[in-house]
Amino acid sequence: MFPSSPGKKPATDANMKLIATCFLIALSAIASAQGGTKPVRVFILAGQSNMEGHGLVAADPQRNGGKGSLEFLVKDAATAQRFASLVDSTGRWRARDDVWISYFDRQGPLTAGFGVRKDETIGPELGFGWVMGDAFDEPVLLIKCAWGGKSLAVDFRPPSAGRPPYSLGEEGDAAIAKDPAIIGKYYRETLALTRAALARIKDLVPGSDGRYVLAGLGWHQGWNDRINDQFNAEYESNLTHFIRDIRSDLGTPALPFVIAETGMSGPQETHPRALSLMKAQAAVAEHKEFKGNVAFVGTRGFWRPKEQSPSAQGYHWNSNAETYYLIGETMGEAMLALLRGETTLLPAAASDRVSAWPDLTITTLGFGSCARQDRPQPIWDAINAVRCDAFVLLGDNIYADTADPAVFREKYALLAAMPGFARLRQTTPLFATWDDHDYGINDGGAGFPGAAVAQKEFCDFFGVPADSPRRTTPGVYDCVTLGPVGKRVQLILLDTRMFRSPLNKDPANPRFNRPNTDPEATVLGEGQWAWLERRLREPAEIRVVVSSIQLVANEHGSEKWDNFPSERARFLELLRRTQAQGVVVVSGDRHMAELSALTPADGIPYPLYDLTTSGLNQPIAQEPKAGQKPATRKPQPNRYRLHEHPYTGSNFGLMRIRWDGPNPSLRLEVCGLGGEVVISRDIPFSEICPKLP
Repeated sequence: MFPSSPGKKPATDANMKLIATCFLIALSAIASAQGGTKPVRVFILAGQSNMEGHGLVAADPQRNGGKGSLEFLVKDAATAQRFASLVDSTGRWRARDDVWISYFDRQGPLTAGFGVRKDETIGPELGFGWVMGDAFDEPVLLIKCAWGGKSLAVDFRPPSAGRPPYSLGEEGDAAIAKDPAIIGKYYRETLALTRAALARIKDLVPGSDGRYVLAGLGWHQGWNDRINDQFNAEYESNLTHFIRDIRSDLGTPALPFVIAETGMSGPQETHPRALSLMKAQAAVAEHKEFKGNVAFVGTRGFWRPKEQSPSAQGYHWNSNAETYYLIGETMGEAMLALLRGETTLLPAAASDRVSAWPDLTITTLGFGSCARQDRPQPIWDAINAVRCDAFVLLGDNIYADTADPAVFREKYALLAAMPGFARLRQTTPLFATWDDHDYGINDGGAGFPGAAVAQKEFCDFFGVPADSPRRTTPGVYDCVTLGPVGKRVQLILLDTRMFRSPLNKDPANPRFNRPNTDPEATVLGEGQWAWLERRLREPAEIRVVVSSIQLVANEHGSEKWDNFPSERARFLELLRRTQAQGVVVVSGDRHMAELSALTPADGIPYPLYDLTTSGLNQPIAQEPKAGQKPATRKPQPNRYRLHEHPYTGSNFGLMRIRWDGPNPSLRLEVCGLGGEVVISRDIPFSEICPKLP
C-alpha cells in the first residue's frame, strides 16, 4: 500500500532562510575549491507533455505557412534579431558548448530538437538552457524528466500526500488495486532518472571531473489535474508535498523550485477549473516556508493564437515554438533570481496582471492626467466629442493627499459626479494608473503608510475585480491588450509610486531633485521590472507604456525617471534586449504638454517618443481666451522636446491609429480645452520597429 508520511513538519521561516544562505555559500565555495574544472550546475526540468515540448522546429508551409515554428522565428524580420543567437553564421542550429542535456536516451549539447520528437520539436529546455548558459561560467546540465498525460494527483503524487482520498472511478480503482505502485510512479521515476544522470555526470558533460551542484528544479505540469475536479481541488496541497518530498529525497532542503503556470488558452481563459488550478499554482509560491526559494511565473501572456501557430492543438500551446521558448526563458530568469537571493523578483500573482480585449479595435485612444476634483472640469466635453475607443487616466486622477479612506472616497465621489466624466465613464472603457496625489502623498514612494488604503480605494473606484492581483498584491501596475491579431495595442500601465526609492532632494531648493545614484535605488522594484520584461516579449503591433512621470526628458528638477539614472538606463537597455516593437511612452504629472523623443543615437533600436499630457484642469498657465494661445513662462529645458515650447493650458492627449493601407501609422496629438490640436506628430509603424543588422 502507498504509505502516508507520519507527519513531516515544514521548516520554519528562519531555518529556511539559514538553509538558503548556506546553499548559496556552498555554491560559491564549491565553485572556487580545488581549481581546474568547475562543478557542473545541474537543473531538473519535470512535468508532463508541455515540458516534453511540442513546439515545431521546421517551418512547414502546409502548417499556416510555417508561422510559429522556430525556423520561422529566426527568419521573419519581426523576430529574427530576437532569436539570432539560436543559429550560427551558416544558419544552422547552434549547439552550445557549455550547456548539456539528458532526456531519457538522448544526450548531448543543448540545441534545437530536444522536444517530444527528436530534432522536430522543442520544449522549455531551450529557453531555460540559454538563460543558464549565458549566466554561469560553470558548465550546465539539464536533466529532463517529462511524460505526456500525467497528473500530479496520481502519477507524480509525492509520498507525503498519502493515497488519494477519493475514488478514481471503477477502472482507475481496479488498476490501482492490481498495481498500487501506479500511484506516485512518475515521482519515483523523476528521482531515478535524476540519480542515474548524476552518477554518470562525467559521461554527460565532457571535461567534468564528476563534481556537481544540484541547483534547481523547474516544473511545468497541470493539464491532467486541470480537467478533473477532485485532482484540481487538492493541487495546491499536492504540489506543496511534492516540493518538500523531492527536496528531502534529493538531500537539498532549499532546492530552488520554479513553477510555470498551466496557462494554455491565454489571457481570455474563463473556465473555473482552469482558473482554479492556475490560482493554486501561484498560491504555492506564497507559502511562508517557500518564501525566497520557490517562484511562480505566469505563462498566459505567451499564448499565441492558431492564426500565428503551426496547429490548433490548444492543450499543446498550438505547437508554437516561440511560446515554449519564452516559457523556458522566463523559468530560467526566475531560477536565477532565486539563486541570487532576489526574493522580490517574481511575486507569484504579479504574473497574472495581463488581460485581453480582442474585440476592441483601437483607432483613437485618449489620455489625461492631473484633474483636481474640487475645481470645474469642462475639458470632458471636448474629450467626449472625440468618441475615443478607450481612455487612459495617467495619474493624479484626484488630489487626495491623505491616508484616510473616508477622504479618498469623498474625493473620488466628487470626480464621479463631474457630468462630463460621468458621461465618459458610461460610454468609454477606462484604464488607469496613479501618480503621487492619488497615491496619497506629494512626491510619494515606497514606505508610505497609507499605500494599502490608497490601493484599495483606487481599485474600488475603478471596479477592479475582487480576485485581481491589483487588489491582493502591492502595486496597481497592469497590462491589457486591446484588439485582434494584427491590430493589437498593448497597454502597459506602470506603477511608479509603490516601489520607488526615496528622492534625493536638493538641499538648496527642496522643490527640486538631484540624481539618486545609489545602485540599489529603483523606480519600479524588481518584481515589476521582471513583469515588464515579460510583457515586452509578448506579441503586439503597438505598445503604449503608461508612466505617470516623464521618461525621456531629463534636465528639469521635477519628478522624472532620470532622478534615478540607472533606472532610466535600465528601461532603454530593456528595449535593446527585448527588441520590442512599437513602444510609445505616455506620461503626465507636469501640468503642461509636450512631445519628446530619443533617437537611435541614444543607444536604442528606434526612436522612443514620450507624449506628456498633463493638466485636465490643473495647467501651469491660465486658460487662454478664444483664439489666443495660453500664457507662457520660460519653459524648463528639455533637449529632447520636438517643438519650441510646451503647451501650458488644460489639455488631453490622443493616439490616432491608421491600421489599413500599405503604410500603417499612428498620430500623436495634444488637444486644448476646446479640442483644438496644439501639438501633433505622424509616426509610421516602420519608424518604431527594430531594424535588422
